Amino acid sequence: MATSINEFRLKLAPSTFYNFSINWGDGTSEIFNQTTSSSEDLAGLTHTYVSPSAYEVSITENVSGGFSRIYFNGTSNTSLSNDDVKVTDIIQWGNPTWTSMIDAFEGCSNLSAISTDDETSALSGVSNFSNAWNNCTSLTSFPLIDTSKGTIFNSAWNNCNKLKDFPAINTLSATSFESTWANCTSLSSFPLINFTKVTTPYFTWSGCTSLTSFPLIDTSNCTQLGLCRLS
Repeated sequence: MATSINEFRLKLAPSTFYNFSINWGDGTSEIFNQTTSSSEDLAGLTHTYVSPSAYEVSITENVSGGFSRIYFNGTSNTSLSNDDVKVTDIIQWGNPTWTSMIDAFEGCSNLSAISTDDETSALSGVSNFSNAWNNCTSLTSFPLIDTSKGTIFNSAWNNCNKLKDFPAINTLSATSFESTWANCTSLSSFPLINFTKVTTPYFTWSGCTSLTSFPLIDTSNCTQLGLCRLS
């Protein structure tokens, strides 16, 4: 469901337990302590502001695991939500115990800055990064986050077409890179990453038409290769 210009809906994953406190950045705060609806359209928390403006929203877990994931899912969701485009910055990660990044900031097309603070332990337990920043078309750079437990990165940065720089993230546990950086048309070079556990990469860098240099990645365990498809 769409929200008005002076509203913001924090989108939460359906059928997921949360227990956190949220400061809406306008002097008001509240506690959310429940399991969300099984319907994605109803799994969220909406706040109404006096007037539309830029607000800094902060979230604090009340118990360990009380804020396990965020779920904007703004590209492929079936609802009419428009709150993904209202997100402009991730100022600080903090230290919640996130368990999943699936569809986390997908479709946040106005997200232009992501914190480079050292508190990236929030993501240290995440294994699935599928679609995490898919269609974040305002990002020009990306920080070195903790991806040490990451196994699946399918479409994680797909269509981040303004992304010019990318760090050498930890991919030692990674097994799947389907369309991970597809259509990142502004990338001109790429760092050396670990590919040793990947067997079937598909279109990992499809449409990366500006790449002029590329490292010697170990693809010795790949049984099928479809790394690039220029279009």
